[in-house]
Amino acid sequence: MKIAKLLEAIKENKVVFGAANTLKLLKHNEIEEIYLASNCPEQTIEEIEPAAKITNTPVNKLTENSEELAVLVKKPFSISVASIRKVKEKE
Repeated sequence: MKIAKLLEAIKENKVVFGAANTLKLLKHNEIEEIYLASNCPEQTIEEIEPAAKITNTPVNKLTENSEELAVLVKKPFSISVASIRKVKEKE
């Protein structure tokens, strides 16, 4: 199940919600994996997929829609894009 890794990352406080936040962090190569709801707007997908390809970041298209995804991650708002942040290694 694709969503299991996302739910585990939520427990570790490593998840970012929203296309804008995801794109911003992708530009800095700080995203490990991206999850798109089944009803994610086409325009959002067209913005995220090329950026993810540049950084070799996996994009997972879920079977759950944005409302179902919100329920699964226990948020009071619909979620089209959720991303797992990379863990920064301490120097």
